[in-house]
Amino acid sequence: MVFCIVGTYATTNNVLTVVQMLVFGVIGLVLRRVGIPAGPIVLGFLLGPSRRPTCAGPC
Repeated sequence: MVFCIVGTYATTNNVLTVVQMLVFGVIGLVLRRVGIPAGPIVLGFLLGPSRRPTCAGPC
C-alpha cells in the first residue's frame, strides 16, 4: 500500500491524485464485497460517452 501511495505521488507530485487513487480503491473494495463485478462498470464508463451522441431518442 505504501508503494502505491508513493508511486502515485511521485508521478504527479499532487496529493489529490493520491486521494483519487484511495477513493477508487475503496469503491472497488465495496463493489467486491457486495459481489458486483468491476468489468461491466469499467466498460460502461469507457463506452458510455461514445454511445451517447448516437442515441436518436431519449437514452
